[in-house]
Amino acid sequence: MSNPLSGSTQRGSGETATIGASIFVKGRIEGNDDLVIRGRVEGTVKLPKNKVIVASGSEVKADVTARSIQVEGHVQGTLKGGHDVIVRSGGQVDGDILAPRVSLENGARFNGTIDMGGDGSSKQEQLDSNPT
Repeated sequence: MSNPLSGSTQRGSGETATIGASIFVKGRIEGNDDLVIRGRVEGTVKLPKNKVIVASGSEVKADVTARSIQVEGHVQGTLKGGHDVIVRSGGQVDGDILAPRVSLENGARFNGTIDMGGDGSSKQEQLDSNPT
């Protein structure tokens, strides 16, 4: 059985890694695969070329950098989306959002600031070159 979180840091496997509901991760998560967080994460998540989904019922106390971020659970920290950040109905963000496209659905809760400055390509270049 292979570990969905292991693999090359040079290129993604095309799979989606999942942090299960009973899992707690503290530290830095980096890689080149999409990630679904169903459990708890504290620290940093840096997947600038991929998608991160914070599932309903999950707790994330981290700065998250990804191409696309979708929040259905609770995030405390800065969200940096190279393409977009979507806070779904029932999702909650306590922190800042930096992305060229931001969507807050009806029923989403948000406390922070939103920066949509610049275009998607320059924002993605900033994410790729700026170590978090």
